[in-house]
Amino acid sequence: MFGNTFSRLIALAVLAGLALVLSVDLGATAAAPPNDAAKGKELWAASLCRRCHGEQGQGAFAGPRAGDTRTAEQWITPVRTPRAMMPAFAADKVSDQDIRDMLDYMKTLPAVTGWTPPQPAVQPGDHPGKLLVAQKRCIACHGETGPLTPFVNTGRTPTKEAVITELRTPRNMMPRFSPTQVSDDEAGVIADFLLTQFRDQPAKPKPAAPAPALPKTGAPLPFVYVGALGAVLATLGFAVRRALRGA
Repeated sequence: MFGNTFSRLIALAVLAGLALVLSVDLGATAAAPPNDAAKGKELWAASLCRRCHGEQGQGAFAGPRAGDTRTAEQWITPVRTPRAMMPAFAADKVSDQDIRDMLDYMKTLPAVTGWTPPQPAVQPGDHPGKLLVAQKRCIACHGETGPLTPFVNTGRTPTKEAVITELRTPRNMMPRFSPTQVSDDEAGVIADFLLTQFRDQPAKPKPAAPAPALPKTGAPLPFVYVGALGAVLATLGFAVRRALRGA
């Protein structure tokens, strides 16, 4: 009898454990947000994905993604740990859910056939860094001049070290390129290409110094205003004295 009671307690404990596991699993499934193709369309239009894969996923500097039949996991993996020239995007720049939504949007578009990647418009005698800008797909976001504008706008010189820093620990929305994708030596060639253009950039005019702010009502006058007011009063007093002497 005692043994039967103990067996029943064991069976009840096992059933309770199974119920708990199932409830947690079902709860997690229910909590996962559904994929949203409409949101994915908005995300795609605002993302850097379209620069390489096309505005409508039709393919550009990288292959087409419209009509993709792969799973979400097959999309997420190459975004985090890419191969070839696909750069890596951290989760704080594009989340897993964003990727799922964009994939759902791509699934609503017709598949593309016959895509041909563009050939770099490099002429004999062009700087080798220009060819690298095209080969490494910098051209997709930065154009044929490469990432020159970010350096010009921030007043930074595009040295080899600065370019490597941007590639390995990028800021803002720029993805990360590994040394196997763009080596340090290749980064140096790109930096030299940027420098040849950077030197030709016109110097930006220095902003004019702001005019001194007028004092608020009731606040003591700054020294510059006190001095100016004293000079005006002294001039008036001198003029009055001369007028009185001549009268």
